[in-house]
Amino acid sequence: MAGKVQRFCQQCGQFHPIELFEGLMRSCRTQLARHAERRRNRRAQAKAKAAAEAKRREEQWVAAHKHQAEQRAAAFQPTISHWQWPPPWPVQQQPATLPALWGMLAAPAPTQHHLLADLAAYLIAATQHHDAVLAAVLTHMATQTPEHNVAQLHALLQAVAPHL
Repeated sequence: MAGKVQRFCQQCGQFHPIELFEGLMRSCRTQLARHAERRRNRRAQAKAKAAAEAKRREEQWVAAHKHQAEQRAAAFQPTISHWQWPPPWPVQQQPATLPALWGMLAAPAPTQHHLLADLAAYLIAATQHHDAVLAAVLTHMATQTPEHNVAQLHALLQAVAPHL
């Protein structure tokens, strides 16, 4: 047209001088630049949206697990009405040693009540200088534990003993 070599741009639908095209491309540089900008914007928006979604999911996860942890902690908070001090059973004046308690845990069921009383007395004596609340909780657990949970009580004693 008018003595100049031109090419038709398929993006904008117009004829442009050949200098506005890159090699054999069928779109002018202006349209290619606009297209590239749109792609960059879409990627940035997608990344921002994904980051916001990930943050929202993380906050929901943290809130849910915090709520579950609070519920679990509340379930293990014995009320004062469950505690009796002094305990209603006879407690040895001298608490048993840790190895003696471990030996008693393997004893037959008839001695179980005495085992639990000795265990409670030991835990209270051992924790007097550390944490009276822990002692009360462990005593409550020891006195309320059914016979089939002695293995769990034994595991608890082993876990708590190094911290006493």
